[in-house]
Amino acid sequence: MELRHLRYFVAVASHGSFNRAAEVLNITQPPLSRQVRDLEEHLGVALLVRGTNSLKLTEAGELFYEEAREVLARSDDAVRRVRGETGKEILRVGYAPSMTAGIMSTALARFQGTAPGVRIELADLSSREINELAIAGRLDLVVSPGVSVAKGIPGFQLTELRRLQIVLVVSERHPLARLKRIPVTRMDQLPLVGLAKDNYPEY
Repeated sequence: MELRHLRYFVAVASHGSFNRAAEVLNITQPPLSRQVRDLEEHLGVALLVRGTNSLKLTEAGELFYEEAREVLARSDDAVRRVRGETGKEILRVGYAPSMTAGIMSTALARFQGTAPGVRIELADLSSREINELAIAGRLDLVVSPGVSVAKGIPGFQLTELRRLQIVLVVSERHPLARLKRIPVTRMDQLPLVGLAKDNYPEY
């Protein structure tokens, strides 16, 4: 049994789907299924109940899922510490562009001033992609709108950076343009241009 077996199993269990886990891990589905099967054979127990359109953890699977997450977290932490000691530590940052305007450049400049030996890898992502990659252990820091996104990432601590003011932009000729305050109920039937629900469910 190798760490990749644990990482594959945790990804499948987290997403409840071999297909979704394969997408996040950037591998095809058949090898992923085979690796999880090999893990079950090595352990001598079934970790998953495979249905036609569903995937559930067995009792043994639930226990192993928690243990595997802890092992992976300790392993990743050990790698980060070793890289830090040799001056090769990498900080993997996933961020949502809508949230980071005016934050990232200043914050990164300050961080590099205090930790010049750390290399920063930036990934411009939707909040859905941020959640998936963080759960898979491929991000160390997340900057994203919506508390629900951060709360859905095991092992991440939530820190509020700022609060955004939501505004409505309309044409000068629009009836609502004459109002100083616009009740939310007035916008119920308006066609809106906004962020894609699939990528930014918190909106």
